[in-house]
Amino acid sequence: FVACTAIALQKEATAREKALSVGNPSFARKLFPELPELASASREAEQVAALYASAPLLREKAREGSVRAGMMKSEVVHLASHYVIDEQSPLLSRLLLAEEPQRPVPQHDSDGILQAFEVYGMKLPQTRLVVLSACQTGIERAYQGEGAIGIARSFISAGVPLVVASLWPVDSASTADLMIKFHNYRKLEGFTTAQALRSAQLELLNSSDQRNRHPYAWASFVIIGGYANF
Repeated sequence: FVACTAIALQKEATAREKALSVGNPSFARKLFPELPELASASREAEQVAALYASAPLLREKAREGSVRAGMMKSEVVHLASHYVIDEQSPLLSRLLLAEEPQRPVPQHDSDGILQAFEVYGMKLPQTRLVVLSACQTGIERAYQGEGAIGIARSFISAGVPLVVASLWPVDSASTADLMIKFHNYRKLEGFTTAQALRSAQLELLNSSDQRNRHPYAWASFVIIGGYANF
């Protein structure tokens, strides 16, 4: 918390945030045949990108190389995709992205799978906020002396002071509603990340939609990191 707060102070003076918004990547279906299409994630990524006046990376455009390059020069990173946990080795847990078609033999930076250990090896000097809009990105397993470990920890290690992540599997449609409201509060209302997430969660809690009112739809997402004014 102390280290992330110090990093947040260094990243406060940003006049205009550049955002990378990724949604519903065309992942390798042969490797993950049981995973469904995330149509709501496309809507989510498009509307989030529009708030930051940027172009989203959707479907086949959400290639790992493009996502990696975009993260290096963005203040805000929003990733709406599937997250697959490796229960035996959390460092091998991965966010699914689109493959690079031009390489016959995929390398780690082009295989369409962004693994936790790869994020640990990154440095993200500009990024102040990462939103992991996927299932169970905040916690996978608790280790004695280490606490809860998830891919969110990887982004903290890469120099990101704030990470929004989930504590359990989430519904894609409800998550899209929550995330669009969250970024609306953050960009249009000028709320801090913590205020914006709280306000979006309260809006779903008081929604006329019974599905969105249930805690399962909104309570999973938490902020990991330090204190920040953005």
